[in-house]
Amino acid sequence: MASLGALVSVCRQCGTRLGRKTCLWMQNVRQKSPGIFLVTSSSTAFLAHCQAKEKLDLQAPDASKLSQEFLLKAASAQTADAVSTLLSQTAHSLIEAEKKYRFTVEALIKLLEYHLTVLGNPAEEDRVWDIILQGRAGVEKYEKHIKELLMLYSCVQKLVDASAEVAFLAGSEFTSTSLGERSYNVQRHLDIARKESQQMESQLRELQAHCIEVIAEHAKKEELKKKAEDEFFGEDESEESETAKDNEHTEQEQS
Repeated sequence: MASLGALVSVCRQCGTRLGRKTCLWMQNVRQKSPGIFLVTSSSTAFLAHCQAKEKLDLQAPDASKLSQEFLLKAASAQTADAVSTLLSQTAHSLIEAEKKYRFTVEALIKLLEYHLTVLGNPAEEDRVWDIILQGRAGVEKYEKHIKELLMLYSCVQKLVDASAEVAFLAGSEFTSTSLGERSYNVQRHLDIARKESQQMESQLRELQAHCIEVIAEHAKKEELKKKAEDEFFGEDESEESETAKDNEHTEQEQS
């Protein structure tokens, strides 16, 4: 229907707003066909088309079809959907934890590489070493978090297997197969994420071994350098003491 004295007309079948008009007073609204209206005014005449919404045909369920077999299939399918959602959320949490773990390990690798470049600068060594300790604490935190999520995932995997078996026994073979494929795909993505993390861990171990060798060699050089300096200054002191003794002996002879 049209709203007289307003700037908006409304469809009489579905209530859809037809848009703003240029006139202030609608003089006549005459239905041409279902959903199409001719709107006229003192200054405007146009056709407005509206798609009438079809009413939903809601029917009560047929009680004869609600057999025990049907209800078991429906319940097993709903359970499989819930388990699939839990599996997806757990896998997503694991993959995100692996990403953060790799980022932390990569940052630790860069810090160790930088630490090798500042050997011999005690102040900078101490500053970088404090940051390295913080990075190692972050790596340990994410390792613990991943272990906890892996424990949860193992329990969810058992639940997935049980739900797939229940769905198969209830006669819902498609649901059982779909859940099995879902579990396989999730495991494949988790294996890829774990493999990438293991590669980063391998780089960290190799760099740590290299750092130990370089630091040990640097410490050995510093020790030799210090020993040489001590020997050098020791010889100077012995020469000075001998010179002093000779001068003292000469003075005594002259006296």
